[in-house]
Amino acid sequence: MRVSGVREFLGDEAGAIAVDWVVISATIVAMALAVVAVASNGVESVSDDIVAEVSDDEIIFASQNFGRGYEAYLREADWQSRSGQQQVNLFNTLTDPERRSDAQLRNQHRNWSNRAADPSYSNPGQAADRVAVYELAMDVRGVEPHSGY
Repeated sequence: MRVSGVREFLGDEAGAIAVDWVVISATIVAMALAVVAVASNGVESVSDDIVAEVSDDEIIFASQNFGRGYEAYLREADWQSRSGQQQVNLFNTLTDPERRSDAQLRNQHRNWSNRAADPSYSNPGQAADRVAVYELAMDVRGVEPHSGY
């Protein structure tokens, strides 16, 4: 009886169809996982690029200043002591870490802030202009001022 049960099992074709469906389903699932893996890498790369562009400080600054970037803002502002181009040159110097360290930038900001607050300083317009440029440069570089300034 045992031999006839094995022959019957081997001769039954209903099991073969079930196996075919299992193999086909497994193939479809594997292909779907492969497509998702490939697509997710591309989507992640694009989303990282979008986040980097949107969070760029100059883009945020421009959105708050009617589409003007740092240099356009500095050229067009109403300065009391220097031309807009001179302010741009100063700004470029201050934002270059090779030319000014964070400590130098912070200390110069404190010095000009003290001059701007001193009623006896001989050129308050120059001090106010310098403080504004230093604050913008510090914001761009992510440098915090000394406490109290």
